[in-house]
Amino acid sequence: MILWPIGVCSGLEAVSVLGAALDLQEPGVLERWLQHQHLAIPDGAIPDFEADVQILFSKVHVKASVKGLVCDQLRVGAFDSGAMPSKEGSRLLLHVAGLGFKCSGQVDYDTSLGLQGQASALLATEQASADLTLFVPPWPLGSSRAIDARLGGCDSTLNLKLQITSGTFWTKFAQYLPGVIEKLQSLVNEKLSEYLCGDALADAQNSLTDFLTRTLEESRLANSSHDAPWPRENWVDWTNHPLTYGIAGLQEQFLQPNQVYNKIIGNRCIVGEGPTCYELPVCLVGNSSDCTVETNASTTLSASLFETVWNSSDFEVTPLLARNASLAANISVPDFLVRPVFNVSLTGAGSQNSTGSFSELFRMNLSLRDVKLGANVTAGVDALKYSKVPGPQLYSTACLGPCMEDVQLTRLISEFQLQQISVGSFSNESRPTLLLALLHSASLLLEPPAGTANFTQEVVQGLLQNHVAGVWNESLTDWMHGLQSQVCPVPRGQEVYKYTGRRLILPEFGKSCCWVALFTALAAVPLAFWCNYRRPCRCWYADALCESTCVPRGLAVLLPFAIVACLFFLLGSNYLLMAQTFVNLEEAPSYIWNAYAVMVYSLFYSINALYYESDLQAMSWVLLCFSAILPYVKLILMMVSWILPSRFLPLRLRNFILVLMDDIGKFSLVDVFVVQFLSGVFHLEIAGTSPKPGSDPMRMVLRTNEELGFAAFVCATVVSLIIGHLCRHYHEKSVAYELSECSSADVELQSQVATFDHPLSGPPTPANSSRFGWQEVVVGPSLLVAFVLTLAGCSMTAFSVHTRCVFGPLGQSHFSLFQFAYGIPSFSEHPLAWPTLFNQFTFILFAIGVNFSQLILLLLLWYWRVPKLKHIDWRAVAHCLGAWSALDVALISMIITMLELGASDFVHLWDSDKRKLSRRFGIDVRGPEKGLTVDVVLSSGTCLLFVAVLLQAWASRAALHFLDKRSPNAMQRGRERLLVQ
Repeated sequence: MILWPIGVCSGLEAVSVLGAALDLQEPGVLERWLQHQHLAIPDGAIPDFEADVQILFSKVHVKASVKGLVCDQLRVGAFDSGAMPSKEGSRLLLHVAGLGFKCSGQVDYDTSLGLQGQASALLATEQASADLTLFVPPWPLGSSRAIDARLGGCDSTLNLKLQITSGTFWTKFAQYLPGVIEKLQSLVNEKLSEYLCGDALADAQNSLTDFLTRTLEESRLANSSHDAPWPRENWVDWTNHPLTYGIAGLQEQFLQPNQVYNKIIGNRCIVGEGPTCYELPVCLVGNSSDCTVETNASTTLSASLFETVWNSSDFEVTPLLARNASLAANISVPDFLVRPVFNVSLTGAGSQNSTGSFSELFRMNLSLRDVKLGANVTAGVDALKYSKVPGPQLYSTACLGPCMEDVQLTRLISEFQLQQISVGSFSNESRPTLLLALLHSASLLLEPPAGTANFTQEVVQGLLQNHVAGVWNESLTDWMHGLQSQVCPVPRGQEVYKYTGRRLILPEFGKSCCWVALFTALAAVPLAFWCNYRRPCRCWYADALCESTCVPRGLAVLLPFAIVACLFFLLGSNYLLMAQTFVNLEEAPSYIWNAYAVMVYSLFYSINALYYESDLQAMSWVLLCFSAILPYVKLILMMVSWILPSRFLPLRLRNFILVLMDDIGKFSLVDVFVVQFLSGVFHLEIAGTSPKPGSDPMRMVLRTNEELGFAAFVCATVVSLIIGHLCRHYHEKSVAYELSECSSADVELQSQVATFDHPLSGPPTPANSSRFGWQEVVVGPSLLVAFVLTLAGCSMTAFSVHTRCVFGPLGQSHFSLFQFAYGIPSFSEHPLAWPTLFNQFTFILFAIGVNFSQLILLLLLWYWRVPKLKHIDWRAVAHCLGAWSALDVALISMIITMLELGASDFVHLWDSDKRKLSRRFGIDVRGPEKGLTVDVVLSSGTCLLFVAVLLQAWASRAALHFLDKRSPNAMQRGRERLLVQ
C-alpha cells in the first residue's frame, strides 16, 4: 500500500515536503479518461502572429492565425509535486512532464508575396512539459475574506510539431521550403505557451478566487428558513413528555454508561462487503441507480464508496434535551479516524473505437480531533390528537405523522479540528497513478497550520450548519407530508389477523357481552325472589330436576339465568384482552412508560398465535379443548340437565353428565395458569445507572398486566364450578327423596339409583364389613406422604428460565411454586392494583390453597375426630375441595408451557434479518435462526409435585371411600350429602 502521510507541523519554519516523481507507465482511470476528452480552445484566445521568413534568397513577411483548435488524446508521462511551508504561507509546486496530445485546427495566412489562404493543420507533441506554483497564505479562523490562493510560476514547453494536412498546392508546397514550418511551429508554441500562462492562467485565477469567495459566503449564509417557529398552544410540550423523558433516561442510564455507543458505532465498518457493512453502492457522482455520469466522449465515469471504516474513542451522546416544542441532541468524540476507500471507474468507447472498463481504488485516512455535532429540531405535534395514541405507539411514524403540523431542523452545529490526512492506493501492488498524484498534491495543501486547513475546516463546518440543514429541512418537510395521510394502526392484537382474515380481539363486543351478562344476573335476582313462593308446577316437565321438591323455587329460576349470564361472561372474556406484556421504562416515584408491546393474551388470539406464529401446536390444542370448548360444553350440559325432564334424560345419564362435568370443570383454568406462567417467564428487569448518588435508577422491565378479560374468565369459571356443585347436590337430594318415596315395586328407579348412589366410590358397603384391607392401611400414610411431597415440591425450585437473544443473555430466573405465587404482583405494572391482587389470589387459591386444605382436612378426618358443626358435613367439604383443587391442572399447564417455550421460535431471523441487524448494530449476527431463545429446565420441585398429585388423586378418593364406610348410616348419608369430586 502506498501512502503519503501528512503530519501536523509543530511550527511555521520552512520545511520542504517533496513528493516522489511518479513515472506514470501504467495508465489509470484518470489517464484513460483524459485520452477520451476533447479540449476546445476558443477562437481569439491565441492572438494573431507575424514574422519574416527566409525563403531561398529573400525574406517574406508572413501573417498567420490559428482558429478552431481542438485537442484530444492527452497523455501524461510523469508528475511531480512538492510543498514548501513557511511563515508566509505554503507553496505547492507542480511539474508535469512527458505530456502528449494532438490538436487539429485551421491556419489562416497572408504573405508579402500576395499569397494567402487557409490550411488544415495538425499539431502534435510527445514531450510537452509544464510547471505551476500555487501559493496559499495563512488564513486565520473567522476571517471575513476568503483565502487568497494565487496561481503563479507558470512555465510551459509544448514542443508542438506542425503538419499541414490540407490546403492549396502552394500551401502544401510551402511546408517543404526550408525554415517555413520551423518558424510557424515556434510561433505557435510561443503564442500557445503565452496563452496558457497568460490569459488561461488569469481565467483560472479568477475562477478560483470566485469559487473560494462564493464557497465562503455560502458557508456563512444564514438561512432565514432555519429560524425556529414560535410554538403554538396546541402543540405538544416535550419538556416532561413520557416519550422524550424515557428516551433521555434510556440514553443517560443505559446506553452511555454501558458503552453501547462505542460498541455499536464507535469502531465499525460503514460501507463495504463485510457482514456489518451497509450495501453498495453509495454514490458520490451520478444518479443513485448506477452512480454514473456521461461524458462528452461516449464514456461514463462513476465514483462510489467501496469501503468505509471509522474508529473513535469515548463516543458520547448527550441525553435528549426538550423544551416546549424543541428537541436538541449533541454528539462529541475526542478522536475520530475515518478510512474511506473510493472506487472510480470508466466504461465506454474512446476516440479510437477502443472499448473496455477500468476502475481504480484509492484509500484516504482522515483524522479529526474534538469533533462535536449538534442539532436542534422543532417538532410541532397536535397535543389533542397525540394524546389518543397508545404508549407503545408514541414513536410510530404512522401514528406520529397524522399529528404533525410542522417539523424543522432549526440549527445544526458542526465543529472539528483537522489533525491528519493521507492518501494512497488500496492495493499493495498498485502503481501510483495520476489520480493518486493529484489527490496527494491536494492533501499537501491541507497541512495544518498553514495552507487551506483552517479555510477548509470552517467552510465544511459552515456548509453543514447552513446548506445541509436546508437540504435536510426539505427532506423533513417531504417526510412529514408523506406521513400525514397515514392512519395509526389499531393496538396490537386488534388488527385483522393475517392467518384467519378476521379480528380475534373485539373489545367492544366483549364488553357488550359482559354488560348483557351483568344485566341478566341482576334481572334474575328479583325474579328468583318472586318465584320463591310459587308452588311446584304439575306440567309436562314436572319431573325435571329444576321442578324437584328438594330444589328451592327461587333457585330453580335463578340457576338458568346464572348459566346464561355465565355463558355471556365466557364469550365476552374470549374476545377481551386477558393480559398484555410490555417493555416498560420505569422510574420512581411515578414515571411508567409502556414503551413496546411484546405480546397480548386473549383466548382466540392466543390459540391462533401459538399455532401459526410461535409453532406451539400442542399448547394451542390444549387451550382450545380445555379453555374454549370445555366451559361452553359444561354450561350447556348443566342447563340441559337442569331443565330437561327425566323422561328425555334418564337419571343414569344425568348423573354421568353431572359427575363428569363437575370433576373436570377445573381444567377450564388451564388458560389462566398458562397466562400466569408466561407472565413469570417473560419477567425481566434491568436497572440503569443513576446519574445522582442515592436516587433510584430508571429500570427497563418486562411486565405483564392483567386486563378485564382475565377477571371475566376467572369469574365465569368459578361461577360455573359453583353451578356444577349446585346441580350435582340437588340431583343427589332429588334422587334420595324419590327413592325414599318410591314403593318396593319400583324396580326401575332402584336399579338406576343403585349404580350411582356413590358414583366416585362405588356402591355402599355395610357398616360392619371388614375394614382392615391393605388399602385402608396405607391410606393414612399415603395422605401424609402426599402432604410432605406437596410441601417440599412447592418449596423447591420447580423450573428455571434463561432468556437470551442474538446480542447476548437477557436474564435468568428460578421459581418454586411458593416463590412464584409470592412474586406474581411484581410481574405486573401496578403491584397493588385490584386485577393484580385478584390474579395472585386466583393462583394461591386454586393451585396451592385448596390442595393443602383438602389434604389437611382428610388427615384430620382420618386420624382425629373432627368436631361436628351444624349443617356442615366435613366429608362433603372434602369432596368439594377435591373438585376445586387445581394443583394438577397448574402442574400440567406449567409443564406444557415450559416445554413448548423451550421449542418455540418467537422471533424468527431470516438471512435478510441477520444482515440487517449486522449492518445496523455493527455486530456479526450468525448462528441459529431464533432471535429470542427461552431455555427452560424443569427442576426437582416439578418431579416431586408430579408424584404428589398422582398420590393425592388416589389417596383422597380412597380416604373418602373408607370414611363413607365408617359412617353409621352410610347409605342414608350418601344420599343426603353434597357428593362433589
